[in-house]
Amino acid sequence: MLTAFDLDPEKRPNASMKRIYEKAGMKRDCHLLSLREGRSLKAVFVVNISDAGLNMSNLTNCVTAFVLDREGLAPESFMDACNEVLAFYREEEVPVLVHPVSYEEKMGRSGGKIYTLWAFSIQYLDLYLDYISRLTKRHGPHAD
Repeated sequence: MLTAFDLDPEKRPNASMKRIYEKAGMKRDCHLLSLREGRSLKAVFVVNISDAGLNMSNLTNCVTAFVLDREGLAPESFMDACNEVLAFYREEEVPVLVHPVSYEEKMGRSGGKIYTLWAFSIQYLDLYLDYISRLTKRHGPHAD
């Protein structure tokens, strides 16, 4: 998950990517924040910020919250942290994706959209597409 969300501290994108978007007249930024109580890490927030043109589904202009201590993080503390994080945005409504969904249910906030994340390494994409092609040819309308 660290790789899929680009959270590996060794491989974090540098400011040059932000400048590339700025030169093209667009805004694209990402911040990584943590919620701690004492020395205990309770949650990690990924703050994605982008222009409307890059934001086709609100997933590039949203907050993703990874709650690491479901039992030890009080819902009030989580909501306070969310309100602090939302200060990065100018929009009135910004989606907050909460993982795991069971924490959101604990807060009594279930009923929202539930997304399934499918992450894959592009280096294996050709092998996967070849496999699907062979599979569909074998079971397709012209199969023997």
